[in-house]
Amino acid sequence: MIYLPRIDKSPEPPGNLTAESFPKGTEHILLVDDEETIARLLKRMLECLGYRVTARTSRVEALQAFRSQPEKLTLLSQT
Repeated sequence: MIYLPRIDKSPEPPGNLTAESFPKGTEHILLVDDEETIARLLKRMLECLGYRVTARTSRVEALQAFRSQPEKLTLLSQT
């Protein structure tokens, strides 16, 4: 059995936390993850922060994407 403490009121959210308080970017990221769901989720999260994202689920496809336009990519991220 697990006992958890009772909380009488809901916790206060962190002060002044808004979408505008997160840092934004404009760079182009090549994101590689073998799980399509994770790649899609990370792509959406990064795009919400202003980044341009090319997501691939295959290392071979990612390498092809990089080789075709290396000058357009700012960052390569493999998760």
